[in-house]
Formats: sequence, structure tokens, C-alpha cells
Amino acid sequence: MLPNLLRITPRTPTEDPEDVFATALGTIFTDDLRNQHGDPGCVIAYLSRRLDGAVDLHVADPRGEEERKKFAHYLWNAGVLMAELCGGRPAWGGGEEDRVLGGLEWRLHAGREWWVDAGEEACWRVEGERVLELGAGVGLAGIVSTLVGAEEVVVSDYPAPEILENLEQNVERNIPEKLSGQCRQLHQDIGSRLPLDAA
Repeated sequence: MLPNLLRITPRTPTEDPEDVFATALGTIFTDDLRNQHGDPGCVIAYLSRRLDGAVDLHVADPRGEEERKKFAHYLWNAGVLMAELCGGRPAWGGGEEDRVLGGLEWRLHAGREWWVDAGEEACWRVEGERVLELGAGVGLAGIVSTLVGAEEVVVSDYPAPEILENLEQNVERNIPEKLSGQCRQLHQDIGSRLPLDAA
């Protein structure tokens, strides 16, 4: 289900046959669920049923093996689930409804089950709250939190220049100017203290 909320396209229109096969493995081998998404040079569009449009994300291009070990250069299914939970349950409407978003058709049914029950959903509600996303990677959960009405959002990750530059670009690309003051980026050194006013 979570990979169905993503559309991955290369920045250049030409693809190698290997690229097409790699992205289709989950379709061909249904037991092979893809857990991470994105390669440098592609655009990942998160298609939320709650937001007006897609959230377009790029992944960092790590320099050297040491930076690659941090795994911040992927969008993980866990990040997609966090965005879904922070974004909140979409309005299903009455009866069966077809909705086309980004070229994908969603079939929504009244009373459809969601990721969590109503009691747990309240724990994930971010409207009017302050949100700190540690290990943000591409920043999807922080971006969605800002878009659905969080009072203040800080997205943070390891202080590798390529990771932080990409995170900043993703925030700038997806947060409208009127909300830009509500979402900021901060690097995080493991083991060091964050200033209390930053979080």
C-alpha cells in the first residue's frame, strides 16, 4: 500500500531497461516489497489524499562510502507512513468516489479502514503543534506537517552537506512562501544537545 502513494520519475526522460525492471519488481514479484525509494537524479512524488497536490522530493547524492552508510539518500516506507499519520485521515466523502491525483486513480469508500484507529489517530494529530523531525532524510513528514497546519516544524538530519542541502531544497520546493517561516531546517550532531529554543 505505501509504495502506491509514490510516483517515481527520472529527471531526464530516457531510462535504461534496468531502471524500468528495478522499479517494477514489486509488481512482478508480489512478495518482494520495496522498502526504500529514489535514486539521485529522480523525482519522488508523494500523492497524499489529504493535500491539494503532490509533494515532489529529490534524494541526496552522497559523496563517498561513509555518507552512503547514513541511508539518508532514500525515502523509506517508514517515512511515507509518518507522512500519512501526520497528515491525518483524508475525508472519504459519502459513498463511492473516484479521484484522480497525479495520474493515479484512488477508489475511496465511506467507512474504509485507515492506518490506525480513531483513538491512536488523535496521538498523531499535528495541527497547531510543534514538530521536531529527527533523521528527516528527504523531510517528507516535516513538510506534510507544515502543510496540514503544524504551528512550527524543525526538520533535522546528520550534518553532511549534501544531505542538508537536499533537505533544504525539498522544504523550499514544497512549502508555500506564506508558510515558509513555520518550517526550518537544523543539522543534528549525534551526542550533542540541541538548543531548547530550536526544538
